[in-house]
Amino acid sequence: MKRFLAVFTVFCLCLTMTATAFAVESEVTAETEATTVDYLNYEFPDGAEVLYQSEEGVIYYTEDVSYSARTSYPLEVEFSSGDTTLRRMEISNPHLLGGTCEGSFRLVCSNANASGQMLLYNDRGTQLLATRILSPSDGEYRFSFNSVGTKLILSCIPYRTPAKTTYICNLW
Repeated sequence: MKRFLAVFTVFCLCLTMTATAFAVESEVTAETEATTVDYLNYEFPDGAEVLYQSEEGVIYYTEDVSYSARTSYPLEVEFSSGDTTLRRMEISNPHLLGGTCEGSFRLVCSNANASGQMLLYNDRGTQLLATRILSPSDGEYRFSFNSVGTKLILSCIPYRTPAKTTYICNLW
């Protein structure tokens, strides 16, 4: 009889722990799903030129450079005159638990002939975003995507660097 009670007690405890684990997992999933953005119906600012749009994210260009108050995670990569070496830099993802990551790309140079491209990857090597060829006169390209991974990798590909050129990526 004692053995039966011991086995029955262990069985009940195992069922209780399993039910609790499933309940917690369901709550986390519901919170994560609530922060998902519908990028196919994304609301762009007035005058925005859409460069890329899919279920995973959007990239758009706008001449409006006004920002709302937010925490920004900037990354600047500088190239000296004549340097056309590909550079990869890591950025900590500001949204580790999912949600929407927004940001901007910009190329700064005193010479208007400078040009290059920026690519953004997650820590698993999946390409998230790619710009068209940028020049200093293009201004700022803004983007938004569903956040994945703990680190993001920015690749800067300089095509022409007639003077010191800075590639700027901001995430928020």
